[in-house]
Formats: sequence, structure tokens, C-alpha cells
Amino acid sequence: MISKKNLIEIVSNHFNYWDSGISLLYLENKKKPPIVRCFPMEISSDHETVLNLLKTKNDLGIKSFISIQELKDTKEWSVERSSAVLADMVQIGILWIDDGNDELGQRTFWDYSTIYN
Repeated sequence: MISKKNLIEIVSNHFNYWDSGISLLYLENKKKPPIVRCFPMEISSDHETVLNLLKTKNDLGIKSFISIQELKDTKEWSVERSSAVLADMVQIGILWIDDGNDELGQRTFWDYSTIYN
């Protein structure tokens, strides 16, 4: 008999290895079972770039938001490209808009799942 903890660890490792857009998401804490998070479509390389930037920030303990200016500065993307990819990610439900973040004085976009981790 395999324990729930071992099963979750095995599944999580396979999701990370496959790099499939499927991951486990803990909504409250690691003591409760996670839910499976997946994107219902293929994501583009631009989507993946944004998600990787947000994941890196989250792993470093930095607030996981991104702005058009940050993509322009770090990835050397045009304003149009940055705006288009962020708007698309909001439209399909991957990111949320946060107009209440006054730190940067500009619209920011959050990966909502990071608020639970």
C-alpha cells in the first residue's frame, strides 16, 4: 500500500519532469492535499517565459507580479508584445490584474496561485 504522501511526491516529480503545464497546487498549506493545476490549452513560449519569471520570483521570496515594463527591461520585449502576452494570459485565466499595487505606479499582473504558497 502506498501512502498519500508518497503518491503526491511521485506525481509531483513526474509533473515537474514532464514539464507538461500540470502541477500540484496547495491552497492552504502542505498539510492538506493539493489540487491538480493545469492549463486547458497549450501555452506559448511567451506564456512560459512569463510563468518562469514569476516562479523564479516566488522561489526567491519576491512578490510574484510582473509588469509590461519589467518584460521590456528583462526580456527586451516591445511594449506591444508584452501587453499582448499579458492580456492573453489574463483572458485565459492564468494571470490576474492588480491595479492596487502602488509600488511601481503601473499595472501589475499576478499569478494567483502564488498567494497560496
